[in-house]
Parts: sequence; C-alpha cells; structure tokens
Amino acid sequence: MKFQVSLFGDFSLLTPTEDNIKKCIEGFFASGLLPGNLQEFDPQSNKMEARLSLQSMRNGITVNVLRNRVDFIATPLPGTPAASLKLENFFQEVVKFSDLLRHTFDVSFKRSGVIVEKFLKELSEEKLDEIRRNFIQDSFSVIPEANVTEWNIRNVSSCQFAEPVNQEANVIYSIAKVKVQMGDATGHREFDTLHLSVDINVPVEKRNANLSRDYIESFLAKAQEMHSQIYKGLTAVIYGAQ
Repeated sequence: MKFQVSLFGDFSLLTPTEDNIKKCIEGFFASGLLPGNLQEFDPQSNKMEARLSLQSMRNGITVNVLRNRVDFIATPLPGTPAASLKLENFFQEVVKFSDLLRHTFDVSFKRSGVIVEKFLKELSEEKLDEIRRNFIQDSFSVIPEANVTEWNIRNVSSCQFAEPVNQEANVIYSIAKVKVQMGDATGHREFDTLHLSVDINVPVEKRNANLSRDYIESFLAKAQEMHSQIYKGLTAVIYGAQ
C-alpha cells in the first residue's frame, strides 16, 4: 500500500546545504519533520546528487525534494508509523507540509499528481480467472489453451476539475495480477491477488505559474473523490455487490 502526492516545479537549487538544513530544523521540527538523506541521479553530471529529504516522526510521511518535483509519500503498512494513516489525513498533511515548504524556501508549485496503490485481499486462482474474464473477453486470448500467469488492465480517462483547479486531469487506473510476499504475526505468507493503482494528474502542458493553497486542497479533494469512485466500482466487479 502506498500514498503519494507529487507537486512539480523547479527545485534544483533546494539542496541539503547547511543553511537549508538549519531552516528545516527551525521551521519543520515543530511539525514533527526531521531532515534525512536522499540521493538523486543527475543525468547532466552522470553522478548521484544529494537532495533534501524530510521524515515525519509522527505519521511516517516522507517528503523528498527532487530536482523537478516534491514527493510526499506514505506507506501505511502494519507495524509502521503510518499504519493508521487514512488517505484523507494524508492529503491534509500534504497541504500543511507544502505550505511549510512554500513559506520556508519561497518555492512555487506548477503541477500536481496523486498515486494510490494497494493490494486487494487474497484471491484464489479460480476467482482471479473469473475476474479476468469479466475484464478481458476470451476472444482476446491469442493462446486460448495457455495458462495466463500474469495480466493487467489499464484505463485512461480525462476529467474536468471544477474551480479553483478549473483544468482537465488524467484519471488512470490499472489492476494487475500479482504474487504478494508479506510477513505478519503468523509468519511469512505468499499469495496471489490484485494490485490496484490509481494515478490522477494534471498533464504537463497544463502546468500553472504557481498553484495556490486552495488549488492544491481542491485538487486533492477531487482526487480522493475519484479514487473512491474507482475503488468502489472495481471492487463491485471483483467481489460482487457487498
């Protein structure tokens, strides 16, 4: 499971210098954020470059400041600080942390995107075959007698976001059959299931001069609504009406 919000812009000068680290400690410590270590490959110099990273002591959210985007990431898995983090709370924290970055370093955000990934519950081979037939007609099986061990479905739509976003966004979802390896209180487990990924982003050609706080809040609220709609629709097909 993974939550990610990316805010795009030019952050090439925002590196972990002594002065910037000092600003982070002074400005972000009260919100539970501590500086961390991050490396990014620079294709111009063909070397790894140190980048600014922050980690929340309270909820496990990581803020990675890369050259052309800031990634806000949480992995809400059992036994981690982010275990109880809900998508709505994650988005609220992203708005707060983006405000801190904007005010501390005078940066601007040009474009936004959201990715939510999750594994569904364990599914039998028979159920996975049934689900595949619901999404992919038998006529598309070019080797009908073969046993399909991996498969995926991807759908891309365009959705108009209302004011203050007032832009079209790509709404992409994909489901794929995967084998999950997971450890829990009972020990190590391996099982087949589906991996769901929902990617909602503003296209590159529609970037803005500077995204306002209202824009980011509204975009994330609409993204959460779209994610819920997709998840509800897909799980109705996968599990049947609950």
